[in-house]
Amino acid sequence: ARVHRVWTRQARVVRHLFYCLDIFLWTLRSPGRFFAANVLKALLAFVVVNYELKLAGDGKRPRTMYFGPNVIPSPSGQLMFRKRQKV
Repeated sequence: ARVHRVWTRQARVVRHLFYCLDIFLWTLRSPGRFFAANVLKALLAFVVVNYELKLAGDGKRPRTMYFGPNVIPSPSGQLMFRKRQKV
């Protein structure tokens, strides 16, 4: 039952991300961008399902950088990937 709850929660998160990405890219109306969005979605789904992700170091999010009106993630941040164990 616990594994089912975890998978259901992850599926909801992935569906929400796909929906948000679809809405964003739909406004651009370009077939090439639509294809690229689907490739990125497939890659994201593969990573979420097959790997565990963790922030390196103390696990805290690195500081956000601001350049004028632009907000970008810190380039010094690191993300660790670990292959999920088969159940």
